[in-house]
Amino acid sequence: ERERINSTYITIRTLYGALQVQKKIDREELCQGGGACLMELKILVENPLEIHYVVVEITDVNDHSPSFSEKVQTFEIAEHSSPGTRIELHAARDPDAGMNSIRTYTLTSNDHFEIEISQNDEDKIPFLVLKKSLDREQKNQHLLFVTAVDGGKPPRSGTLNVSVTVLDINDNRPMFMTSVSNIVSEDSKLGTVISLISVTDKDSGVNGKIISSITEEVPFELKPSYKENTYSLVTTRFLDREEVSHYIITIQATDCGEMPLSTFKTLTIQISDVNDNSPCFSQNPLQFYLLENNVAGKPIFSVSATDNDLNDNAAISYHIVREGNDIMSFLNVNPDNGDITALKKVLDVNDHSPSFSGKQSHLAISESALPGLRLQ
Repeated sequence: ERERINSTYITIRTLYGALQVQKKIDREELCQGGGACLMELKILVENPLEIHYVVVEITDVNDHSPSFSEKVQTFEIAEHSSPGTRIELHAARDPDAGMNSIRTYTLTSNDHFEIEISQNDEDKIPFLVLKKSLDREQKNQHLLFVTAVDGGKPPRSGTLNVSVTVLDINDNRPMFMTSVSNIVSEDSKLGTVISLISVTDKDSGVNGKIISSITEEVPFELKPSYKENTYSLVTTRFLDREEVSHYIITIQATDCGEMPLSTFKTLTIQISDVNDNSPCFSQNPLQFYLLENNVAGKPIFSVSATDNDLNDNAAISYHIVREGNDIMSFLNVNPDNGDITALKKVLDVNDHSPSFSGKQSHLAISESALPGLRLQ
């Protein structure tokens, strides 16, 4: 009796009639998909001649790991996207079947995204779902790892790297930073630098490009520096503290976004004093009378002068310019308060009565003299 079988993978032991595997069987090579993998055999028996039909089912073992068609998948998402926004990911493939096929997807722990799985007839499709609002200025790129896990024991897995770039929107206003001083001397030259002003914007591209200007008509301007969005506040006209002691200026910074955002910075520029004004007397020239027999050293008059400058520049000291004038030698002035005193008695007072040179005078007049005639 002889037996034959029509298979390159399985043979039959003629002595016992037992089927024996003679070549390694790869279920995924023989069968596609997740259905039953059947191998139909025809066994021929001689003496007597018989034909037996045998169906061998090739069961699956978990000998394949899930894999993705690409190792890296990149996406762009606007930072104002609403929570619940879904992004479809590549589905992994696993040639194994049944419980050894893909069971689930997992996502690395993060604050903004979670994984959801949608089941269709053949595959489980993973979706990246936004669960928390994004802020590009805090983090402009999110690197995630999506892992496909099969149901084998032990399970096998495959990983997809997901890169999510957050696209900017114009949601930040420009911000000011100032340095150096806000005080300038009134004798400063044109172009003197008063302050350094830096403007920043957390947005990017045109949303982060800034135009700055002074809103008032003042003797200052913003001079651009070599560094972008950095300016020097410089003088454009000569200053006079006695006319204007300080300036309040407003600087406006506006970005170039589609819906421009602006911010304002107010600076108070103090004008410091220099000694550029002479003292002025309230009355000039000055006339006064000194009586005879005055008390020497006692104030007889007081002068006062003012100075438009400040502090030490406005401190006034009085002194008399004598220049050979005899009368000035009799006077002295207090250098601190302008009180004038006489050093000794001067001039005349009415301390004598009129007197005639003789006791009697004899005059002769004609009887024909006319009225109005003067007698001496």
